[in-house]
Amino acid sequence: MPLYRFAPDKAQHVIYGSAVAFVAVVLLVAWNLVGLPRIPRALIPFGAFFASFLVGWGYERWQEIQNTNAVARDLPPPHMIDVKDFQHTAYGGALVAIPVLVSMLV
Repeated sequence: MPLYRFAPDKAQHVIYGSAVAFVAVVLLVAWNLVGLPRIPRALIPFGAFFASFLVGWGYERWQEIQNTNAVARDLPPPHMIDVKDFQHTAYGGALVAIPVLVSMLV
């Protein structure tokens, strides 16, 4: 699905998830090239997806903590918690992880 079909906020989460997964792929490949304890090549795309999954979950959890702290001080919640933000961050990671996985299978 083209990125312009998403709401601007959701498209931003897809881009961030893709960026996190790309950085994770680069770091995992560099880890193997440096000669540290080797990571099986097949796990690299899964690690990239897991990184975007964790970042998406962590960001939503951080917003929830900020909301809880604001309500405890009788302030309005500064963020709206939306599970779709987390889903779109993970979707962005999948957009990077799937082609990496396919390229390893070919």
